[in-house]
Amino acid sequence: MAFVLVAGISAGALAIGSYALVRQTRLADSLDRARAEARYDLVLAQSLLSQGPGGPAALLTAFEQRVHVVLVSGGIQQPSNPSFDPPISQDFRSIVQTGQLAYERLTQRGRHLLVVGGRIPGSGDELYLLFVEDRIVADLTQLRNALAIGWVAVVIVAGVVGRVTASAGPGHDARGTPRGRRPHPQEIDDLAAVSVPWTRAPTLIPPGSASGPCDGGVKPRPSSSASQV
Repeated sequence: MAFVLVAGISAGALAIGSYALVRQTRLADSLDRARAEARYDLVLAQSLLSQGPGGPAALLTAFEQRVHVVLVSGGIQQPSNPSFDPPISQDFRSIVQTGQLAYERLTQRGRHLLVVGGRIPGSGDELYLLFVEDRIVADLTQLRNALAIGWVAVVIVAGVVGRVTASAGPGHDARGTPRGRRPHPQEIDDLAAVSVPWTRAPTLIPPGSASGPCDGGVKPRPSSSASQV
C-alpha cells in the first residue's frame, strides 16, 4: 500500500510540475510576441491617423488585414470585426490611459483571446489588439489529459506490482526458514544434532603408545635422527 501511495504522489507531482512549467512557458512566449507587435502597431496607427483622410474607419480596415483590433475613440468602442468585440473593462482602460501597455486574457464566444492595449502616440485614442490563443489552449488541454492518463497508468501498475509482491510472501532461505524470521531455539538444537556426525572429536594418545588411532596398526620405523623430547 505504501509503495502505491509513494508512486502515486511522485507521479502526480511530476505531472503537475510538468504541466505548470509548459503552460507558463507557452503563455509567456505568446505575451512577449504580442507585446512586441503591439508596440509596432501603435506607431503604425499614429501614422495612419495622421496621413489618411478616412480617420478611424481607414485605420480599422487596414488593421483587419493583419490582426483584429478595437479602437476606443471619444469613449466609443469600435471593433475592426464585429465577431471580435470583447468588453474592455474600466480597470483595463485606466491603465492604458496612463500611456502604459496592458494586457488581459478573456474568453468570448468560445474563443480564448489575449488583449493587449495601449494609447496611440500623439492622441488620446486607445488601440486594443486581439490575439487568438485557441491553439495554445488546445495544446495545453491535450498535454493535461495525456499527463492525467499517464498518472492513472502509473498508479495502476504500482498497484499490480504491490499486489504481486505481497502475494509472493517473504520466501525461504537455504535452511527452509522464512526470510525475515529468526530460527526457533529448537531448530538450532536440531541443526546442531545433525551436524555432530560430521565433526570428529580429538582422540587422546596414551603415553608411551607408539601408534595413533589412525595408523592402521603399523608401528613407526625407528629413526636415529629423532630427538628426545
